[in-house]
Amino acid sequence: MRKQLCLLLVLALVGCGENEETTSPSTKLGPPENLKALSVNGSTVGLQWSPPGGELDSLGGYVVQIGNARDTLAKTILSYAADSLTPGEKTFTVYSRRVSGGLSDGAVIKWGPAARFDSPYVVSEYRTNVTTVESALDAGTATLDPAAMSINSTNAPRMDIYLFGGNGAVEEALQLQSTSRLASVWNATLFSTVTHASTGLDFYLASFPAASTFTLETIPVTDNTIYYIKVVGDGGSTNYARIHVHLRGGSFPNRAVEMKVSLQRTSGLLFASRQHAPGFAGLPLALIGHPGMRP
Repeated sequence: MRKQLCLLLVLALVGCGENEETTSPSTKLGPPENLKALSVNGSTVGLQWSPPGGELDSLGGYVVQIGNARDTLAKTILSYAADSLTPGEKTFTVYSRRVSGGLSDGAVIKWGPAARFDSPYVVSEYRTNVTTVESALDAGTATLDPAAMSINSTNAPRMDIYLFGGNGAVEEALQLQSTSRLASVWNATLFSTVTHASTGLDFYLASFPAASTFTLETIPVTDNTIYYIKVVGDGGSTNYARIHVHLRGGSFPNRAVEMKVSLQRTSGLLFASRQHAPGFAGLPLALIGHPGMRP
């Protein structure tokens, strides 16, 4: 009797094993990938992303959320311009939207609009004791626009960086330097160790260079490069700026560069930071607000 019970038990276990579900659950629709942002101007932030992983056949489009406002986009659209923004950092969340209306987890990025100056400022290399040549750049403040200017004590409160090429005596490779290198009491500007090759200021980033990267008082000049600087603003405050540099040409000691500026006027604010929002459960579209709203 005991042997028969054991045999029945073995057969039952084998039978259960044969009937177990062998197919794995379907892959979850992921959030948009490679989310990046750009400060287009003083009231606009641009977003870009790549399609999500997972069941792309179920992808119906995207939802972009800024604050409490949301827009719905077709699945062929992989960019978005959030306009009419007020100064300061904003939180942007982009969701993948299923055909059925449900949402993926959100990809989140924090970014702020920044003033944009696309008319280039021409800065020539500095020559000792020559005060008629515009060799310095004021990157601007919360209240003042950028400007190219000559190096002298009168302009000292505004000068942030200057173009160094050997002081007009012995030729050296061009560098951008903090004006505090000329006089310790002048504005101390710091360059980030992070730079990006680009033909202009339209360069999307996943994150702005961290505050800890702003450690350099001088940096080599490379054509078509974006530099990131930390400058002294109004009343001793701090402002951050992106500077696009293009070599204009010329020979020593008359070399020059063109500079375009994207200035974060909000004191102490890095342009942006990136963070993910893991664990946000997908919700039916009807539960998150009316689509088509603009901030």
